[in-house]
Amino acid sequence: MTGSGARLTHLHPVVRGVLLVGSLLVLVSISWATTGEPLPKDESDVLLVQSSLLLVVLATLVSERFFTGPGDAFLNSLSALLTVLPQGPTAPRTAWWSLIGFLFVVFVAALVSLLLQAGTSERATKPWVLRIQAACFQVSSTLGRARVVFSAVFLTAIAFFVDKPGPLETSLLVFWGCYLVLWPLGIPQLVSRFLRKPEKRVVAVGYVSRVDSPNLARASLAQGTVWVGREEPLVVHLPDGVPRWGLPLMSENRADGLLGTLLLGDGTGTQPLAAGLVVAPIDVVKARGEFIADQSEGHGADILGLVREGSLSTRLRFELLPGAPLTLGQLVVVGTEVGWIYYQIVEGETSEEPFGGSLNYGSQIATAVPIGVLTDAGTFERAGWLPKINAPVYTVDSNLANHATEAAEFSLGVVPGTELSLRGSFVAHLESHTAILGATGSGKTEFAFDLIRHAVDQGVKVVCIDLTSQYRPRLNDLSPVQLTIDDAKAADLGAKLFDAETGTYGAGAEKKVLHDFAAGLRVDVEARLSRFLDGDANLALIELREIANTKATLWLTEMYLSTLLNLAKEGLSSKKVLVVVEEAHTVMPEAGFAGLGDFDSKGTIAKITQIALQGRKYGVGLLVLAQRTATVSKSVLTQCNTVISFACVDDTSINFLRNVFGSGVAESLPGLRKLRAVAHGQWIRSELPITFDVPFDQDKAAMTDWQSQIASRSSSDGHAGRGILDAPEAVAEDDEPPF
Repeated sequence: MTGSGARLTHLHPVVRGVLLVGSLLVLVSISWATTGEPLPKDESDVLLVQSSLLLVVLATLVSERFFTGPGDAFLNSLSALLTVLPQGPTAPRTAWWSLIGFLFVVFVAALVSLLLQAGTSERATKPWVLRIQAACFQVSSTLGRARVVFSAVFLTAIAFFVDKPGPLETSLLVFWGCYLVLWPLGIPQLVSRFLRKPEKRVVAVGYVSRVDSPNLARASLAQGTVWVGREEPLVVHLPDGVPRWGLPLMSENRADGLLGTLLLGDGTGTQPLAAGLVVAPIDVVKARGEFIADQSEGHGADILGLVREGSLSTRLRFELLPGAPLTLGQLVVVGTEVGWIYYQIVEGETSEEPFGGSLNYGSQIATAVPIGVLTDAGTFERAGWLPKINAPVYTVDSNLANHATEAAEFSLGVVPGTELSLRGSFVAHLESHTAILGATGSGKTEFAFDLIRHAVDQGVKVVCIDLTSQYRPRLNDLSPVQLTIDDAKAADLGAKLFDAETGTYGAGAEKKVLHDFAAGLRVDVEARLSRFLDGDANLALIELREIANTKATLWLTEMYLSTLLNLAKEGLSSKKVLVVVEEAHTVMPEAGFAGLGDFDSKGTIAKITQIALQGRKYGVGLLVLAQRTATVSKSVLTQCNTVISFACVDDTSINFLRNVFGSGVAESLPGLRKLRAVAHGQWIRSELPITFDVPFDQDKAAMTDWQSQIASRSSSDGHAGRGILDAPEAVAEDDEPPF
């Protein structure tokens, strides 16, 4: 664009208004001073003032603000012809015909150009037609400008139509010269630059190639543009005419160019530009954090990825953005129609997508399982639906606050990556039974110690059946009482059981001796349990380390449990009773893994299981610890309404836990790090399985050393760690480290 049209586009509105109003006032003043009238009445004077100079001013400042097109030239030439034609009878013929000819040429050129432009797709197909169109356009846009057309009329009238030029003509000629000379000198543009604020240029970043529902735009990016997922929001102009914020997520090189992905947000409130443009914001700027806070309604801290196809209500698959920080067990959140659903990462995989030809796009796909919608009370409730495809997946703020808790609740740990405490009413649901599973060294026994201390603090009578010799030194500060029979009686029991198995002719005499011995032993056990349940102490230990993995272990376990159950039925204690069974595969084994094939042993195992299941009716709960579910009675495990599992690596345990946690969570168990576990059940404040971290405690870590435990146990062999029920006992010197 050249000439006055190009320059006029830079005029400030104030400058244009001052020129227009000022020119009109000057013209009126000239007419008043020279003729005594605001507008002259003489026909020739009217031609000069009304039809010439007024049109010069009005056309250049109003109608031709940007450039002169064929339409403008058509109107200018037609107006001039209508003004000049009535002057024919009085005007000199040569001058009049010359002016009419000039105006007619401009008029015809503009008309032809307009007609050919209007039908370009139908008529202007032949080369000679296109040449005519170009020529007419050039003539009309150059000669048809208001400054040219009306200046020609004005100068012709001054030179030929006025008989004797007077003060009016001289003044108008001076005004005409001064007005025209303003534009080549650039005076209006210079004043406009002083008045105008610094111009903000629109920087185009790319062009939208497609929009994926919901709210995801793919844009072809300008050369050299690279998005790594940390850029500030841009402005996206969509075909609906509403500019929207777009957050750059990532960019990728493809065969057809550089493609960028944007997450669309709310409207920007700015003026719309060409549809499809992606530009940097000028007047209004929005920070990335503000955009994420708006879109996630305050639930998300940053965007991790986008939901992919194949997601289920029980399992979420999403593609990670480049460089997105993610770890197993991490908490993420996604918006749905039913609310903001929290998920935990259980698996990750790589994926490759072909783009045609030899170009493939590689990505990382994360798998997460739902833990539910977080309520105001701090519990996770089961979600009723799943997110839409392409929905953004957000990280959760590490400062996710704890909610109000009850004093009687037990804190299992914190949800990974947050400060949200996972809690539950363990004592209130103690009779529903709890199982703690996990491989050696995963942290299950340390967690059990915390549960025991919590139960004791809440006034629960806790009885621990310990085959590992860890409980007495670790719980010595709680002053546990000993319910264990002395070593001599344990050895005597083992000998009589052996005699009953190997005696001749059915071993009638040996079995009678065993029966009488067991009756006396049961009286001793009942006395010990009665004094414990009726006493002030809340913690008791039954250590079976000297007879572990023998038939006597089952006999004694059955004796203790049956006696405890009978006392509970009689209402001897008004408090709840918790029975903690360490190494449950020894005292509650699965029949096929007991290592004992005789009928009596199998009957004893069935009786122990039955006693354990009936205990819930009388306020007796179980806390079962085991390494492998395969070797523990399934009748007991299936009655545990709460299961807490640390890392498990054997297939049998994982297959069993599929029915408890679901396949997605169960398959992630081998990858759990130490002190990380999955909990699900009646007293956990989550309706779905949830992963949590047990806080690390340096004092506890120091006590896991076996030599430290030996020293601690040796120091507790005096009266400090014994109750009034203790029987004399020698500490074995050949104790082995616990499992």
